[in-house]
Formats: sequence, structure tokens, C-alpha cells
Amino acid sequence: MDFQDIKFPATLEVTEQTIDISGISDSQKRHYFDFAAEISVFYALQKKPRALVGVCGAAGSGKSVLAEITKYVIRQMGAPFRFEHITLDAFHYTNSYLISHALKDFKGRSDTYDVEKFVDCLKKFKGGEAILFPAYSRKIHEPVESTISIQEEHVLLLVEGQWLLRATGGWGELRKLFDIMYYIDSDADKVRSGVIERHIAGGRNREDAIRQFEKNDLLNYIEITKDSVRADKTLPAYYNL
Repeated sequence: MDFQDIKFPATLEVTEQTIDISGISDSQKRHYFDFAAEISVFYALQKKPRALVGVCGAAGSGKSVLAEITKYVIRQMGAPFRFEHITLDAFHYTNSYLISHALKDFKGRSDTYDVEKFVDCLKKFKGGEAILFPAYSRKIHEPVESTISIQEEHVLLLVEGQWLLRATGGWGELRKLFDIMYYIDSDADKVRSGVIERHIAGGRNREDAIRQFEKNDLLNYIEITKDSVRADKTLPAYYNL
């Protein structure tokens, strides 16, 4: 299927939020199409039934939207495999756990995820097992267990998240599970404005949202940027297209 044959939706449902993409440009559409085509070819060249693609980037860099549009495009291509995507956010510890361990104010930091569970799930997927992955809800701000069922043999799974390139602790084992890893190169100012607006949409007032960004999200951005050298390929953020 050629680029001109692909239809793009006006809205997307991403982590139980409706995202308006009716204004995306032709260059952005082309970027999403090219990415979908590239990883489809990559899957074919792997010559194995299951492949794992990673998309790493800071909060607000467009990872979730890229993943959902890719799913939309690949379905139209009529690919001979199932494409699915999951988010690292689904492997957050529950809010009750974060509160009991004095981590709630740092949600999104690398130690607020159950990395052992995450690695175990990806190993089972790569091993060909049927598996139920969790999802993440931005309505309740919690992981939701057993949401995404993968039973098929031939699957291309895209995983998006902030810490996929981290080398320390339990994260170090993660990199070798991915067949290819992309990094979205985002601008600090754009990340700041986008994440602050996300916090406000989640119920914080502006002052609190700014404070949360500066004490947590900004530090995450710096660490994630340092780890970006471990990616196989770099993608531009959607606002730079």
C-alpha cells in the first residue's frame, strides 16, 4: 500500500485519553507512514515469528501517539503479522505501593517501575508464550492488569517508554531483549510545556504542575537524554517535522 492510500483518523484513543490529531501535517503523516513501513520490513528481515521494537524518549516526546498511529497504519497495510504496542507506564508500581514507599511524588522516575516484572513479560513474549500485558489508564492513573492479550505466533510488538535505554540496575538486562531500539530526540522547552499541561489535565494546578516538572520530570529528561547514545536509531519529535 502506498502513502497516498493511507487514511489517518481525526482522533486517537491513547491510555484512555482522546487525542486530537486532525491537524497533523503531510510531513508528519509521511513520517508515521515511513516508520510503519520501516519496522514492517525490519520484521520480515528478522525471519522469526516474534520481534520486539523499542521506542524510548522523554515524557511528552510523542511516543504513545507514534505507537498508536503506527498500529493504525500497519493494519491498513494488511501485514502478515499482528502489530501491537504496550507502554512501560503499565509497569508502574501501584499508587498505594508508591505512597507506602515515599515514591508517589517521583512517579515516572526509574525506581517507580517494576522492572523485574517488565523484563519477565518481555522474555515470555520473545519465547513465544501466550501472554496478557497490562495497560495504563490516565483516567485513574494506575496500571490495569491483563488488558492486552497476545496469543498469536507472528507478532511485532512495539514497546514505548522513558527508561528503555537505561543501563544500570535491573534495566541493564532489558536492552538485549530488543531487536531494534529507537530514540525520539525531543526539545527541553517542548517537553516542559507538554508535561506541565499533562499534569494540569491530570488535576494539578499550574503552580503545582510546574513544581512537579522541575523536581522530577526535568531530572528524568536529563537522565534519559544521557542514555540516548545506546539507541540504534534516532527519530525526530513530531513537532520538528
